[in-house]
Amino acid sequence: IPGPKPVPLFGNLLDIMRQGSPNMFLKWKGEFGPVFKVWFGRRAFVVVADADLIRIAAYRSANHAPMISFLRGQHRQVDESGLVGARDGLWRLVRNAWQPAFSSSSLAGYVGLMDDTAMKLVRRLKVQAGKQQEGREGAQGLDIWAELGNMTLQVVGTTAYGVDFEVLNEQDSEAGRGGSGQQRTRSMFGSSSGAQLVQACKDFFEVTSVMRGSRWGRVNVLLPELTAVIAWLANRFPDRPYVRQMNARRVILDVSTALISKWKDAHSQQQEGGDRGKAGRSRAEGVAPGSFLGLLLDARDKASGQTLSDLEIIAQAQTFILAGYETTANALAYAIYLISQHPEVEAKLLAEINSQLSQLPEGAVLSEEVLAKFEYTGAVLNEALRLYPPAHVTTRDIKEPLQLGDVTVPAGT
Repeated sequence: IPGPKPVPLFGNLLDIMRQGSPNMFLKWKGEFGPVFKVWFGRRAFVVVADADLIRIAAYRSANHAPMISFLRGQHRQVDESGLVGARDGLWRLVRNAWQPAFSSSSLAGYVGLMDDTAMKLVRRLKVQAGKQQEGREGAQGLDIWAELGNMTLQVVGTTAYGVDFEVLNEQDSEAGRGGSGQQRTRSMFGSSSGAQLVQACKDFFEVTSVMRGSRWGRVNVLLPELTAVIAWLANRFPDRPYVRQMNARRVILDVSTALISKWKDAHSQQQEGGDRGKAGRSRAEGVAPGSFLGLLLDARDKASGQTLSDLEIIAQAQTFILAGYETTANALAYAIYLISQHPEVEAKLLAEINSQLSQLPEGAVLSEEVLAKFEYTGAVLNEALRLYPPAHVTTRDIKEPLQLGDVTVPAGT
């Protein structure tokens, strides 16, 4: 399989570190074609950079490449049971459990909740902008990426779990467009716990990367055959990034476990209520209609009858929190950055938004039908995703030889 020449020990990592994997993958695609081999340290990967060939690879193998991990005990089990780490029959069961949450009807039902949360963020930003314009005490630079992360985490809480993580508390909020009235969530965590969850999510992504994470991770990239020894050293002599990672994982695991416990308590009370049925479920404290946890707890493999264990459900809750927090926040932050660099795009975008919103009756809420009319807005977001994809790569573990164009990928790749 063709590919760039690796450097001893480091493979192609030095080029990737200097220019980033998206840029290097595009460059190497031009040199070697859509299927080429890249060395991450001493571990080889085959990169597929063609949409049609990617579909073939993804269809033939659902399993992601095994993650090299230093984790032990429950944390390791959670990683291996989530949607990204699950394999074979467990992956199929988990995927089928997730799927209804992303159906067209489900997504349409989330619009009002998302709109409520977005308007909370708008009011927060207005307050801060007012302080800066007036030179008031407390005015300071604003980290828009952090604010967007708060918003996306709040959306995950309300749409998936029916709870308020309290990460968008509106202090000094000003009058703005009212909420949709669809949000029926109750507070489950105090604002301090919400802040801890936000920080844990930030820490998780910062210190699990190779460059910013534990030095033991970088050593393992260079010496993968010594993973067992390096894992023992990492847990016996953890450095600061590894300690931060484990602290973050504990917070996220505690929140995920609490979500399950809360849902089960409410569900138990509903069953005792007998004929109250769905009405009782829709009004239960901390539980929203179409709860993601309800889908997981009801999931069952049609052939084997297998259900998800509590730990496997906790793993999905953790995956949903992390995936919903970072990818969406990154995509929106890059979109806002690009818009700020192109005034002509900003003017056209604002014109479309003002035109469409002005046609809504007083107090009306956004809907799927209304959002479909924001064609230029959709184009702007798609272009931002093309330029700065928040998740530009995924992996597969090939069990059998796979023909991708002119290249035969061997089993075990």
